[in-house]
Amino acid sequence: MSPPAINLGEMEYPGAIPETIRSRVRNFYLVKGTEIALQLGDARAANVVLLGAMSKCFEVDENLWLKTILNYLPPKVHELNRKAFSAGRDQIS
Repeated sequence: MSPPAINLGEMEYPGAIPETIRSRVRNFYLVKGTEIALQLGDARAANVVLLGAMSKCFEVDENLWLKTILNYLPPKVHELNRKAFSAGRDQIS
């Protein structure tokens, strides 16, 4: 999703953003959260995809992350968000 100024044709989206960041940051991961969430069935799970990826960068038990995340979500979306969290973790080696 592009910023409004881009959508309105007032600005051009800058090119080579991932390459620019990658050249300046030692550990860079590009995680396409919305794309992954859409493949799982709901773009709203993108934030949980990104939390899953980010969780790999910390020494906190995976189950604690997931339990905490699900604690804030209604039960009807737990399965989707379990999958989203796992898919995000799979993006980081």
